[in-house]
Amino acid sequence: MGKRMETIEDVIADMLRLQAKLPARPAPEEVQIAHQTVARVDGSLASRLEELFQRPRPPGVPQHVFRAYLEMREDLIREQVCGMQEELPPV
Repeated sequence: MGKRMETIEDVIADMLRLQAKLPARPAPEEVQIAHQTVARVDGSLASRLEELFQRPRPPGVPQHVFRAYLEMREDLIREQVCGMQEELPPV
């Protein structure tokens, strides 16, 4: 496994070694920007999903087919908003 710990000095030395390998903590400004970005993405996702689910079912389209369409569209919107896919074509 690893080096055997026999004394407090061994433990502290290993703790310091481990701490040196950790990534640096983000600056408070970086944390604030990350929170703002997440809030913006959440807001965008919420508004786009609300718009999607307010669409009326077209006449002649069975409820189960339209629901499956909405679920597929929802998945694509979620992927797009998270930056994992290019822009969806308008419907």
